[in-house]
Amino acid sequence: MIIKICGLQRKEEVKQAVQSGASHLGFVFSRSKRKVDYKKVREITQGLPQEIKKVGIFVDEDYKLVNELSNLAGLDVVQLHGQEDLSYIDKIELPVIKALDDYQKFKDYQSDRKEIIFLLDGKKPGSGQRFDWENLPLEQLGEKFILAGGLNLENIDQALEYFSGHLLGVDVSSGVESNGQKDLQKIDLFTRKVIGEKV
Repeated sequence: MIIKICGLQRKEEVKQAVQSGASHLGFVFSRSKRKVDYKKVREITQGLPQEIKKVGIFVDEDYKLVNELSNLAGLDVVQLHGQEDLSYIDKIELPVIKALDDYQKFKDYQSDRKEIIFLLDGKKPGSGQRFDWENLPLEQLGEKFILAGGLNLENIDQALEYFSGHLLGVDVSSGVESNGQKDLQKIDLFTRKVIGEKV
């Protein structure tokens, strides 16, 4: 299962995420309090195991800039959080995660040309606000996806149980923070909970 810790800004956060068992590390390149530049990403991810995937988060940027920054930062995956359509996605050189706030939009991004991983998020990404899982008709969820949107230590067990059989992985940002900064202990506890270790 994909375990993505998003919004990383410090070397110690990256180190903790990897040690705890995260498979994907998220770095925000769009306007955000968690924004980093490509030089910072290269600095704090130096020496990472090859199997750990570095994901860059972008919102409605020019595709040429996305490709350029992805190359400069040494990214493995691009995550898109804006209004990017299929023609835009086709121009992205790396594999793509497309974030959507409505599972019904998944069908708008079916492509024979490029494999797209879907990420189901709340209306305000990175805010920690949980969306209403219970209103999702599980029997209609044909496409597996990464779950985001307000995940934290208190609700991750419930989320994993509720979406059992539908998940490619989970994505957390504010749910592993304290006072607006990544909390190393929370990163560890969250990741171990997903993996299934006792905490």
